[in-house]
Amino acid sequence: MSEELVLFDLPSKKEAGNRGWSGNTWKTRIVLNYKNIPYKTQWIEYPDIAPTFASYGIPPNPASSPDVTYTVPVVKFPNGDYLMQSYAIAQKLEELFPEPSLHLESDSYNKVVAAWSKIDPALAPETRPRVPKNLLNPASVEYFERTRSARLGMTLEEFSKSDKAGEAAWAAAEPGLQALKALLTENSSGPYIDGNSVSYGDLALAGNYAFLGTIHEDLLKRLLSYDESLQRHYDAYTPDDTANAAQDDKQEGRKDATSPHELWDEAYDDLKAEEPKLMQMYEVILSNKLTDPNLDHNPAENKTNVIAAAGDERRAQMLAIIQTGQTNIKTEVHIKESVGQVMEVVNSAKSIISTAIQAAPQAALPWSIVSMALDILQNPVEAQKDNVEGIAYTTKRMKWYWRLYKEIILFQVKSICSFYRNRGLQFFRDIVMIDNWKESLKEIRTLELEFQNDYATHMTLEEKSMSHQIKECLEKLVVLQVNHLERQDRDCLRDLRITNPRDDRKRLLDTKGGLLPDSYNWAVESAMFQQWHREKQTNLLWIKGNPGKGKTMMICGLIEELEHMEPHQDLLSYFFCQGTDPNLNNATAVLRGIIYLLAVQKPSLIEHVQQEYRTVGSKSLFDGINNWITLSGIFEKLLQDPAPENACLIVDALDECESDRKKLLDLIIRSTLAAPQVKWILSSRHFLDIEAKLRSCQTSAVIDLESNATHVSMSVYAYIRCRTRQLNLVDDNEILREQLQRTILQKSSGTFLWAALVFKELEELCTYDNNAEVLQLLDDIPDGLVGLYERMVNQIGLLFRDATDLGWTERPTDSN
Repeated sequence: MSEELVLFDLPSKKEAGNRGWSGNTWKTRIVLNYKNIPYKTQWIEYPDIAPTFASYGIPPNPASSPDVTYTVPVVKFPNGDYLMQSYAIAQKLEELFPEPSLHLESDSYNKVVAAWSKIDPALAPETRPRVPKNLLNPASVEYFERTRSARLGMTLEEFSKSDKAGEAAWAAAEPGLQALKALLTENSSGPYIDGNSVSYGDLALAGNYAFLGTIHEDLLKRLLSYDESLQRHYDAYTPDDTANAAQDDKQEGRKDATSPHELWDEAYDDLKAEEPKLMQMYEVILSNKLTDPNLDHNPAENKTNVIAAAGDERRAQMLAIIQTGQTNIKTEVHIKESVGQVMEVVNSAKSIISTAIQAAPQAALPWSIVSMALDILQNPVEAQKDNVEGIAYTTKRMKWYWRLYKEIILFQVKSICSFYRNRGLQFFRDIVMIDNWKESLKEIRTLELEFQNDYATHMTLEEKSMSHQIKECLEKLVVLQVNHLERQDRDCLRDLRITNPRDDRKRLLDTKGGLLPDSYNWAVESAMFQQWHREKQTNLLWIKGNPGKGKTMMICGLIEELEHMEPHQDLLSYFFCQGTDPNLNNATAVLRGIIYLLAVQKPSLIEHVQQEYRTVGSKSLFDGINNWITLSGIFEKLLQDPAPENACLIVDALDECESDRKKLLDLIIRSTLAAPQVKWILSSRHFLDIEAKLRSCQTSAVIDLESNATHVSMSVYAYIRCRTRQLNLVDDNEILREQLQRTILQKSSGTFLWAALVFKELEELCTYDNNAEVLQLLDDIPDGLVGLYERMVNQIGLLFRDATDLGWTERPTDSN
């Protein structure tokens, strides 16, 4: 395998050690360490798990709750495959890296799971509340607390103080601890579950140890103190196999060196190995500079080398040299005369060094070399022209090229040594071949050219990789923004919602026996409906009729048809007024229902509501004294949005809108002019105020049920025929069914409501002795709605009187 594996893990905060903590990811980490598999960790916070893994195309956990659709650990394999769930990952790793074996054939893992499944839930009041407090970064705290509180039905703080916490938690864990003890003492031939053989069960249990220990060491100590078998098992491998996450990147040699100061250190140390005399000379110069910042030429010979071997300390010494050198640099007129444009290099380099050291103090080693070289540029009298040009070239070209570090250091070290030798440091004269400037400069330029070619290729790939990373980051950002906006929108919709009109429609259909196409098809085929549906200049259809004529069922049927008709209505919103319900019998309720259903179908429309909602942020916006002004303003803006280009809005039983009906009618009439592309369907009884308003609309069509009495009667007949077939009372009595059907049709007078109320009474009759009994019941029911209502009122009065009589007889009576 050419590339490393990547382990996705949840991080803990800096104060907790910047390491993994989840028991499940510990299982995978321990397996990787146990098998000595090179890998690196990719930290991921809770809110990023689902959008990130979904973007990678990882299949979600099957049949899971929303907050565990995606989980860690996830491992990315070198071939680009991703795998979720610790046991599945262990199986794959065993397949790819069979040695040392996890012995997955052993039943130890299942036994560990069985025991721990009794321990973990019991200890949850002791562990879960500490996770956000002790471990999580702020990015994950809110997510963890919200999802865990939802599962528990209480906050984590309440959970930690419940009667299940403290000693009660450990008492509840007792069965699991006993099972664990039995498992660890079953085979006494070695410290592991299977004796002397390490299995995946051992490593999984180690992950659980790590989980408890990371949350709080006292939890782990308490667990291990339960029985010596647990402590023995823990001691058997923990120091090696549960290595800190900080030690997971197992690379050899210099693969670890990725930062600039590490690369400079490596290049510098390589030179010390390859050019020991030269580098010794250079470090003695630096040592003298440390003790005498004004060192120029002809110093007392001092061969003491005080430059440290360790990178950090050595960089601190270099930093001191740079700071001193920057202070001592003086402008000399001779420079321009002797070196031409070199002064530009000096001034430029001074600025570069100051900026570089301020931004990255760890860069002291390479820049100390450049700083020393500036002494030569300012004192070029004894320096050879090639040497000066070479220093200027390498200084100006210094771009932290990784492959050039060593050559650049070597060239400038030679320059410094040569300069100080020429100035009188006699003890360096035994060094040979340090003045081959032309060859050294040529070597740097050749190597740089090769590097630039390689670098161009690398940057092309790097740009592609970076482009992909930027794309992924943007996608994550979009997901986070969408999640945030969705949460705001959900809050807004929740407060706007007074009812769900879809649920109201379903309730009405269930109450009245469901949809019956034969009862409304005639209306769909009527000239008025077709004119309204086809012609742009007709945008309001009014269905009017007396009570009980089936207007509501017709509206339900038209909604069903419009959802499937061509041309298709992109948006279909409706509201069912009900005079007996104070939440459904006023104009503001109608608007709230209409707007709610539009926003549910077209989420972009919620922005018109949000513009007002953001300033209030609560339900009071829709319930307050000015709610009509607010809602009508929102509604009119919404109609100007391009989204409702092909929308249909329906209000049923407008006559039952008892509060602010005039305002609602005025708004509807205005909208037919302001937004002619939006179609309306209204239904109501023959109310004069409604008729007066709607007649003023020049773009309306009317279906009058009284003028279509034949169609209505045929619809009622179809309804009665259907309901008698559904009547369980006469399932096996075809004769009685036909008699009922004929009698109900005769007495209904073409009224749906009368028939519906009669069927409700018949459904309440569980048994009967003969057909005559049922027919007599039907005969006792008055014809027409008025008589039927009077009968129902009388029955209610009788029930009330009987209940009152029963109440009086229950009281103590006086013998007098």
